[in-house]
Amino acid sequence: MKVTHTLTIEAKCPVDDSTDIYECVVRTERLITVEQILAEAKALSETPIFQEALCESLSQKLGCEVALIGMHSGVRTEVVCGGE
Repeated sequence: MKVTHTLTIEAKCPVDDSTDIYECVVRTERLITVEQILAEAKALSETPIFQEALCESLSQKLGCEVALIGMHSGVRTEVVCGGE
């Protein structure tokens, strides 16, 4: 089984407190409920956080590969962490 979940995550930038919007792709070969993904994403984005730290933490908490794609000052940044 291969499952891909795609969602949007909003988080505060720790540099200038602006709102960053990320496309998040969660890839797994096991069941992870949508509710679990949403809860972990919400908990991690409640305080200012860098994209790299958000991606790494979400990957560790969910135990799967996570990719975050965002724009920062006109630069598209993609971070990929984890894997099963």
